[in-house]
Amino acid sequence: MDAGLVDAFRAQHPGVYGYTYFSARAKARESGKGWRLDYFLTSPALAARCHDCFVLQQWLGSDHCPLGLVLKDA
Repeated sequence: MDAGLVDAFRAQHPGVYGYTYFSARAKARESGKGWRLDYFLTSPALAARCHDCFVLQQWLGSDHCPLGLVLKDA
């Protein structure tokens, strides 16, 4: 953040955890306890065009969840 980048998910959803990683070894997905390790970091100009940023927690097959970013037209 010192570089002036914006966390797109946090800007869209302040106060929401939005876990992107669930340890398979700790069975974290089953308990709903995860970590937020994956980010969309954008410039302030691109952050202004962000319509939504979301985590696809229902996506299975990995211990990481994909992120989605929807941008408005310039």
